[in-house]
Formats: sequence, structure tokens, C-alpha cells
Amino acid sequence: MAPPSSTPANAFTIFKSHIATLQALEKSLPSQVPVGKKVGQIGTVFKNIPESTNPTEHWGIFNRRMDALYGEDLRKEGDLPNIVRGKWGIRAVCEYLERCVDAGSLSWDIAILKTTRLIGEVEKVCKRHAATGTAKIAAAKRKARVDDESDEDDGDYAPPKHAPAADDDDMPTTGPDRVNSVSVKTGIHTISDQ
Repeated sequence: MAPPSSTPANAFTIFKSHIATLQALEKSLPSQVPVGKKVGQIGTVFKNIPESTNPTEHWGIFNRRMDALYGEDLRKEGDLPNIVRGKWGIRAVCEYLERCVDAGSLSWDIAILKTTRLIGEVEKVCKRHAATGTAKIAAAKRKARVDDESDEDDGDYAPPKHAPAADDDDMPTTGPDRVNSVSVKTGIHTISDQ
């Protein structure tokens, strides 16, 4: 998602709309996405970089927190870490962003660049899981169709009653491989050591 062009006058409004977008995306994160824990990365970063009541420190704290959680240098295999659900996941990040709005002291035009990146990552995770879920459903439908086409439920199919008898031409008549008897019921050959 490309950041909308902003001026200082509307950057604050854009930032607030990003929070609403993230809140909606957080609710749509699939159950396959892990649930964040208090001792997870988001909880740890928020604990180690505490909020301040001093407005002059707000930007520095916001910047450090967002870079520690979602900085470009953290990408692994193209993905940013810490896209997790629940109280200690994206929801905790949204609650923090709301407190930033209440404090009203960030560089909003720069802050929206960071929230834009985060929105893009959460959207990517949602799309990836939706595509995976769609692929699994399609595979299940294909398997069901193949199962329906199998011969197992044919009414006229009758399995053989016993194993076919061995052909005498294939059995040695002398030597160590000589067969003394053949069990017609089981098809087992008995070999004599005589």
C-alpha cells in the first residue's frame, strides 16, 4: 500500500485511518497466524522501550518501537516478523498507536510511512493464508472427485475368492529350489531341503 500524499494538516487524519485499517486487518488474521504472548517480541519491545509522558520523547519512542518490531532490516525471506494475533499481537500495536494519537505529538507525515509498511505486511499475511486455504479446499475437492470416480464402490466388482494356483511349469523339479507342495488356499510354496 503506497502512502497517500500528505501534508502536515492531513497526515494526522491518515495516521488515524491507518489505525482503523490495522484494527480491521487484525480481526481478519486467520487462525493459522500465531497468537502473540506477553513474553513475545511485541510485549518485550514495549516493556524495554517504555512510553513517556514527556511529549518531546514520543517520536523517539515510537520510532525505536516500530523499528525494533517492523524495521526493513528485520525481513527474513521477504517477510517482516511479529505479525501475530491477539492481545499481545497486532492488537497491542493498534492500542499503542491510539495512545500516540491521544498524545498528539508525533511527526505524523513520517509516522504514516511506518504504519503503511505494517499495513502492507498484515495484508500480505492475510492474502497468503487466504490463498493457502483456497488451495487446500481445491485439493480436497479434487480428492473427493477422484474418490467418487474410483472402482471401490462398483456394485458389480467381486474380489477374487483365493490366490491363483502356481503354474507347475514355473517350479523346479530337482535341486535345492524344488517345491514339495503348494498351498492352493494361501498360495504359499513349501521348499524341501532333501
